Parts: sequence; structure tokens; C-alpha cells
Amino acid sequence: MIKVSFEGHSHSEGYIDNIRMQVENVFKTRYPDSEGKIVRKEKEEFRVTFIGHWKSPEDIDEEVIRDICQSNKLICHIFMDCKINQSYYY
Repeated sequence: MIKVSFEGHSHSEGYIDNIRMQVENVFKTRYPDSEGKIVRKEKEEFRVTFIGHWKSPEDIDEEVIRDICQSNKLICHIFMDCKINQSYYY
């Protein structure tokens, strides 16, 4: 199973919700079949995770990931079988 997880930090609930919506809009536009978006908030940290039917991490467009990370100052980890396979930083 492949998971794509975007992570960030903020004190503001409004900012976190805004970033979550932006990330979802961009990612779901490119990968409409991705499922199970999960938003997890721990203190100042938040995570938006997508699960898709990709065969490998290479099936995920690196430019889309970088654009999301740079536009929103996020970190992205792509997991394969619950292990980090690739990471991107803004």
C-alpha cells in the first residue's frame, strides 16, 4: 500500500484547515481516486494523508508533490508498506 502524507506546523486552527483544503484540492485534482484522507492534529503538528491505488511511489508526480510542499511550506513523505520510501521538503 502506498500513502502520501503532508505534514506541517501551526498554532492556528484556521490556518491548518485552510492548508488542509488547499492540499486536498490540488492532490484530489491530480489523483481523484485517492482515498482515506486523514487529518491528524497533535499540538502544533498536523498531517494530511492520502491512500491511493498506486503500484509504486514513482507513479506519483514529483512536481505535484513539490508544488504542494513549496506553496504551503510542508514536508511530504511517501510510504510504501508502512515504511518511508521518499521525502520532500519545501
